[in-house]
Amino acid sequence: MLTEPKKFLKEAIMANLTIVAKIIVMPEHADFVKEEMLKLIPPTTQEKGCVYYNLHQDNEDSRAFIWVEAWETKEDWHAHNNSAHIQAYRAATGEFVEDRIIYQMTQIG
Repeated sequence: MLTEPKKFLKEAIMANLTIVAKIIVMPEHADFVKEEMLKLIPPTTQEKGCVYYNLHQDNEDSRAFIWVEAWETKEDWHAHNNSAHIQAYRAATGEFVEDRIIYQMTQIG
């Protein structure tokens, strides 16, 4: 579920860490990886420190996914990365990922 714009702006102020992660997957496995990614949203949005957790798919390249996330602390994000659902996702999809770029950012304006 996408975050409502007004709620998004209010929540973004609470975040100390913004993550933008670009994941490129093998074209023949894009649908499978997409389904596995979608499964991550419900448990992640219930995690301590998760401000928002949104998944996007490129309109031109269906194998390109972008996560836009905000976390209250870096420690919360690290706990998320070590969670059981993230570990299960990585085990199920790791061999289908061609590239991964992760930006850890702080909002400055």
